[in-house]
Amino acid sequence: MKEKLSFLALPFCLGLVITIVLAACSSGGGGTGPSHETSSSSGNSGGQSSDVQVPGVLEIDPFSVYIFDKKAIISGTVTATPADPVARLEFLINNSSANANWISYQGETVNGSINVPKTVILNIEDAEINLKNENIPCEEVIIVTVKAYNSSGKVAIVHDNFKKPSNLCPVSSSAGAVSSSSAVVWRFGQPVVEDVDANTPIHLGNSGGSFELVGNVPIDGQPDLKVYYGKVRPANPCKENDLEDIKPGEPYSSEKNCLGNTPATVSKLSEPDCVEGGFKDDYGCYAQPEEYFLIYLNDGSKYLLQFKPIDESTKYTAWPKKGTYWEVLEPR
Repeated sequence: MKEKLSFLALPFCLGLVITIVLAACSSGGGGTGPSHETSSSSGNSGGQSSDVQVPGVLEIDPFSVYIFDKKAIISGTVTATPADPVARLEFLINNSSANANWISYQGETVNGSINVPKTVILNIEDAEINLKNENIPCEEVIIVTVKAYNSSGKVAIVHDNFKKPSNLCPVSSSAGAVSSSSAVVWRFGQPVVEDVDANTPIHLGNSGGSFELVGNVPIDGQPDLKVYYGKVRPANPCKENDLEDIKPGEPYSSEKNCLGNTPATVSKLSEPDCVEGGFKDDYGCYAQPEEYFLIYLNDGSKYLLQFKPIDESTKYTAWPKKGTYWEVLEPR
C-alpha cells in the first residue's frame, strides 16, 4: 500500500519542481539583480545612508578625508576587474557638483567628472581641498563623495566629511592660530598607557589601526615600530616646546624639523630604510625609547606615541615596554 501511494505522488512532485524552476528563471535567477541595478545607476546618491560597493567587481576601500597642512586630503583605492576596469571618477561636495571645483586632482581643478586611464587598481592620489579657500564655510560639516565608474557604467560610491579648522577661519579666537605658513598647531587628548609586549599589536581607539613593537625576546631590547592600516614617522619635540609633560588640549606650535607638518610615508621604520629618528646598527632599525612618533591611520585619525622601559633598573633590554599614546585632536 505504501509503495502504491508513493508512485501515485510522483507526477505531482515533478510538476511542483518544474513550476519552481520556471518561476526562478522568469525572475532572473541568482538573486544578484538588485545589487547590480543599484550599482549601475549614474545619478547622485541623494544621501549618505550607505556606501554602494560591488564586492569583487568594483570597490573603493580604504577611503578617507583627513586634514593635513591646511588641506583636506582625499585618499582611497579603487579596485575593479581586468574585464571591466576603472574608467572614470566623479567628485561631489555635499552631494552636489556645484562646489566640486574646490577639489584639485593631480594639480588640476575638478569639474565634477574625470576620465582616468583604464586600470584595475587606481590609487586616488593628489586629490585635495585647499582649506584657505574663503568660499569653504567655517563650523560646517562638509561631505565629500567620490564615485568610481568602471567601463560598463557600474559605480561604487563612498562618503566622508570634514570641518574647516577654526584657525583657518577669518575670525577665530583659537589660541592655537599661528602666523607662520610653515607651522602647524598640534593638540592632544588624554594619554593612554599600556604594557607593550614584543610582537603584540596594540589597537588605537576604535580606528581599526594598531601599532606593534617588533623584536626578538630578549635579544632585541630596542624594537622596530610597525603600524597596521596606517603609516608612521618620527616626531622629535621642538626645542621651544617641552613635550616631556604633554598637557591634553594645549596647543603646540611646531616647525617642519620638530613635530612637523609632513605626512608619514612608511608603515615600518625599517622600510625602505631607517627614517630619521630611528636607530640603526648592523642588526636592523629600531625605535628609540623616549622619542616620539606620529602615527597616521587610514581613517584620518592620528596618534602621538612614546615608549619607555617599564623598569628603569633594566633599562631598554627588558620586555614589556611602557607605551603611552595620545590621540591627536588637531590638526584633523
